Amino acid sequence: LLHFTAKAFFPKQVQAVKLSLKNLREKIRLKGSVYELKPKISAELGQRRGDLVASAEAAKSKAIESATELERLSTEEFVDRVEKGDQGFLDQSKVPPEQRLNFRELLGTKEGRTAIEQYKQRLVDALKKDVPAQIDKLLSEYTSKIDDFLKEVEAAKNHDDLSASVDKLDKALTEERLKEAVAKQQEKLTE
Repeated sequence: LLHFTAKAFFPKQVQAVKLSLKNLREKIRLKGSVYELKPKISAELGQRRGDLVASAEAAKSKAIESATELERLSTEEFVDRVEKGDQGFLDQSKVPPEQRLNFRELLGTKEGRTAIEQYKQRLVDALKKDVPAQIDKLLSEYTSKIDDFLKEVEAAKNHDDLSASVDKLDKALTEERLKEAVAKQQEKLTE
């Protein structure tokens, strides 16, 4: 579910921020007036920050919508969807065939049906509560980095200060950084 969270909105929006940073580097490199650059940088990254927030809200709505959709499924319909792999929650494509969980077989026993129904309910609960909470947490982390960047831009006195700020934000928005954050959250949940 954490991967679902991360994939939900970050890649597209973070790439837009990174593209803006690339463009800002070029403007800084051209050595325009620092005082003319500052408002342009603030406006552009302010817009990207707003896009990130809007994307997060849409992702939270999508998670809740997915939960509602799953909740409405019968146990048999849920098993059909899990076996097709179209939900993305239980990807068994890389598991050797002899080790894959056979939901149809489980469905045939009282205990198996109960376990599947509990699994479905945990997914629904996670999509309604955990995923939006994780999106909020990741959003907070990213927007605070952008806010810090905007403060640094405002305080910048020269092109080197602006370049250093761009570099710092760019490093904070790498995909590896996102994967690291997701891995830490998974570790916490596992514990």
